[in-house]
Amino acid sequence: MFAAGWVLSLIERGRAGLARLQPMLDAPLTVVDEGTRERIEDGPLVLREVRFAYGGMDANMARPALDGVSVTLRPGMTRAWWDRPVPASRPCCGCCCARPRRRRAA
Repeated sequence: MFAAGWVLSLIERGRAGLARLQPMLDAPLTVVDEGTRERIEDGPLVLREVRFAYGGMDANMARPALDGVSVTLRPGMTRAWWDRPVPASRPCCGCCCARPRRRRAA
């Protein structure tokens, strides 16, 4: 019996929340997007000597997450970087193998 009361309470809370949100969902959109964009041709994505550090730290003390990274990605390739503890005896650059993904037939 207690569980049925709890379920009914959840339903009523959901209805009350929807009643508060419904006017916003029914309102017409205020942003008109009639822009166009040019098609960018397929080609390699080239990054040269990229340096990146997370904000919120002292600029002089921040250790960059990326420092001097250069990479060229051809269309269909992926690359991932991660940070994980690596023993000093086995250094790792922290990058995953880039491998082409299969393209779907159009």
